[in-house]
Amino acid sequence: MLYFCCVSTRRASSQCLNQAGRFIIDCIMKVSFSKIYILPHDLILLLKQRGLIIPNEQRAINYLSNIGYFRLSAYLYPLLKEPKTDHLFKDDATFDLALDMYRFDHNTQTPIRLHG
Repeated sequence: MLYFCCVSTRRASSQCLNQAGRFIIDCIMKVSFSKIYILPHDLILLLKQRGLIIPNEQRAINYLSNIGYFRLSAYLYPLLKEPKTDHLFKDDATFDLALDMYRFDHNTQTPIRLHG
């Protein structure tokens, strides 16, 4: 048996999942994104406007291009002033500090390889 299902509603999805056989998704839920992509150079300018100290912009651009802002943003969050919704950094907040936290976390999550 072949079933055509629409996942735009829970009812249609649950009906499909309760049936036996193969499934083909008939329609795809549309996802709209509220945030636009910001180039790493422009992101550096924004972070500096918000008070983050970035001594070497080119180095920061390289890290943002390789690591990505989404992943690095978790390590920038503790550096924000209260209330955090203002998105302003503490006076001593630096890009290097966020990067150090990222590296520490990354190194502790990397599996330890034993030689022997």
